[in-house]
Amino acid sequence: MNFHAGKLSTAAIVLALLASVWISFSLKIWKRENRVLVWDVMEYYSYLPATFIHHDLTFRFVDNSPDEVRKHFWVHTAPNGGKYIKMTMGMSVLYAPFFLMAWGIESLSSSTPVYGFSSTFKFFMMLGSWTYLLLGLIFLRAVLRRYFSDAVVAITLFSVVVGTNLLFYSSIEACMSHAYNFSLFAAFLWLTVRYYEKPSTAILAAIGLLAGFISLIRPSNSIILMVFFGWGITSLSDLRERITYFLSRIPSLLLICICILIVWLPQMIFWKINTGHWMFYTYGDEGFFFSRPAILKGLFSWRKGWLLYTPMMALGLAGFVFLKKRIPQAFWPLLLFTIANIWIVTSWWSWWYGGSLGMRPMIDSYSLLALPLAAFISWLFDKSRNVRTAGLALILLLNFHSVFQTFQYYYGAIHWDSMSRKAYFSSFGHLHPQAGFQEMLDPPDYAAAKKGIR
Repeated sequence: MNFHAGKLSTAAIVLALLASVWISFSLKIWKRENRVLVWDVMEYYSYLPATFIHHDLTFRFVDNSPDEVRKHFWVHTAPNGGKYIKMTMGMSVLYAPFFLMAWGIESLSSSTPVYGFSSTFKFFMMLGSWTYLLLGLIFLRAVLRRYFSDAVVAITLFSVVVGTNLLFYSSIEACMSHAYNFSLFAAFLWLTVRYYEKPSTAILAAIGLLAGFISLIRPSNSIILMVFFGWGITSLSDLRERITYFLSRIPSLLLICICILIVWLPQMIFWKINTGHWMFYTYGDEGFFFSRPAILKGLFSWRKGWLLYTPMMALGLAGFVFLKKRIPQAFWPLLLFTIANIWIVTSWWSWWYGGSLGMRPMIDSYSLLALPLAAFISWLFDKSRNVRTAGLALILLLNFHSVFQTFQYYYGAIHWDSMSRKAYFSSFGHLHPQAGFQEMLDPPDYAAAKKGIR
């Protein structure tokens, strides 16, 4: 088999993308009232109609809007009386090209007022999600091909999408931030590898801009910088050399900081105008409990356990054993990032993250975890035929399991926030909830969780 042609990994990207598109089209997601521009997405998105349709980023127009418009804007009031949106505007920037295309088409073809929430806008937002997913997979492929055969890369790329809850968040809830962050992480990883191969000012600026968008969309994801600064460090002497390297290049550090600030500046100006503060915490009484992370629940619980609902990533974690030998420069930065990320994610007051399929915030890091997953798959290829066959059969089964779970969640056989052991086994193997399913659920206590009782 020719491992250098790249045909297998290209085919894997196409098939993974088609899987997401097929699910979306089969369910006609953009034509459904309660899909696409709802919940968190509605808040990410609201900056766009406010800017281009209502020409008012103070959001005061909401008070005088008809109910059909007002229902789409979840506006909060700051202590100074100004209006603000809970979510930052980073996702709106990524949505913008596709919003503008939809706006142009709707403006030319519609005889009724354009509000920005029609099926046309929903479809173009989903088109944007698939576009970003494709770009992310291309960047990830470029990284993986440096270290692994094309066959290993192909299986990894396909499994990272179809074999995880990324499939759900690139199809049924494609406009949530997770598939976008997956792609931003992939581009960040590619730039990191490129920088240490051939350092340049342009790459440093791109690193800073990407870090800015990643942190603006989800501030806790700013720890992605651990990967950049830690790449290639395999010993304490490497760590000392890296510290010396950047201390002797203070302008490079300033460039990264300036680029991050450039990305954040529009948000800071928005907050200053609307709330009176350059930096404003929009989550009210919601916060982290870093001294009491719900790690075991986050990883294994029936409610949302990451490794229970996304067992493919258990293979990714196992792959760290082989990653140290395969890509030593990646081992420590990715391992430390993963540990820190799990700690942060499970420290959030609502460690189950409201309504979601599995632990959705972990999806952002799947681009990074693709490396240890590929290391595991590469190890399988080096083993005996029986071991290799069994391992690949397991991966195939986990891919099928993920597709099945995607439809289970859509049809309600997996509850959005209240799964229990009984409910899990009641739904096992069934697309739809079985008799007595509702009585088996274990609803979380949101009020107690905000106080750290989780």
